Amino acid sequence: FPVTIYIWKTHNRNHPESEQNDSPPETFTAKEKLTLISASDLLETIPPPREWLLSEFLPKKIVASVIAAGGTGKSFLAMHLAVTLAAGSSLFSKFIASTPSKVVFISGEDDKIELQRRLHAVTQGMPPNLIQTIKSNIQFIDLSDSFELFTYKPPSVEVNMTSVPVDLVKAVKDKI
Repeated sequence: FPVTIYIWKTHNRNHPESEQNDSPPETFTAKEKLTLISASDLLETIPPPREWLLSEFLPKKIVASVIAAGGTGKSFLAMHLAVTLAAGSSLFSKFIASTPSKVVFISGEDDKIELQRRLHAVTQGMPPNLIQTIKSNIQFIDLSDSFELFTYKPPSVEVNMTSVPVDLVKAVKDKI
C-alpha cells in the first residue's frame, strides 16, 4: 500500500493536530473470503457480454481507479465522469453513457466550494435541459477533512484501511 502510506504521511503533515487512529486491523479467514474457481468452471460456458456505464471505457460492476501524480487532473476527470453519467451523455465525444444515471460523488480532497467550482466549470455551456438532468442525478459527499475515517496506523505497523469505505457504499446504496 505505498500510495496509502504516502496519503497518510501527507495527511499527518497537513493536519499535525489530528490524532492517529490506533484501531486494531480487521481480520478475516481465508475460508470466509477466498474461493477457488477452476478454469474448467470458467470454460464451461461463454461469458455474458460486458455491460458498460460508458461504452468501451467504464464497465458496470467493476471497481475502477484513477491514479496519477497530484495536479494532473484526476479530480476534473472524476467530475467529467460524474456529469457524463448523470446526463447520459458522452465523455470526450467518444465514450457514450447508455442512459442518465444516479451518481454519488464522494470527495476525499475537494471541499464543497471546490466541488461547486469544478461542477460549474464542467457544465458551462450545456443546455438547460441537460443541466436539469444533472441537478437531479448527482449528489456529493464532502469528506475532504475526514481522511482519518479511511485509514489508521497502529504503532510500528503499516497503514491499514478501515471498513468505512465499504460501510459508506452500503449507506449510499440504501439512500438511493
